[in-house]
Amino acid sequence: MVGLTVAVIGLGYFSQFHLNAWQDDPRVARIVTTDLSEARRVWAQQTFDVDVFESVAAAMTAADADIVDIVAPPHAHVELIEACLRPGRIIVCQKPFCTSLTEAEAVVTQAAKVGCRIVIHENFRFQPWHRTIKAFLDADKMGDV
Repeated sequence: MVGLTVAVIGLGYFSQFHLNAWQDDPRVARIVTTDLSEARRVWAQQTFDVDVFESVAAAMTAADADIVDIVAPPHAHVELIEACLRPGRIIVCQKPFCTSLTEAEAVVTQAAKVGCRIVIHENFRFQPWHRTIKAFLDADKMGDV
């Protein structure tokens, strides 16, 4: 799976952890980003040297992302997921997922029909202290846990 393209949508505070994690993954060849804020797009380009786009549509057109990482508020989840649905694509979305159970069920059903996988995650897993703990455990410094 070498050569993956990842699109990070939303460049708020937590995006820095996501961008760092994607950059550290040797399977990722390209990262593209987008955000409503021009200042955040400039920040991402300058800080992470990633490709930035003014809109989700532009990012999806320019880069056929294998993985879409949605780092945006819950009220934006449905629209962003629908804009990114594609067979075989993985969409990673922060929790809380959507704004209601009805929204969540509807978008998961749409994704399943298209053949797109949605993964709901806890954004804290990408923070440095959690990655340090994982490295510590992976190095077998604590024995069997």
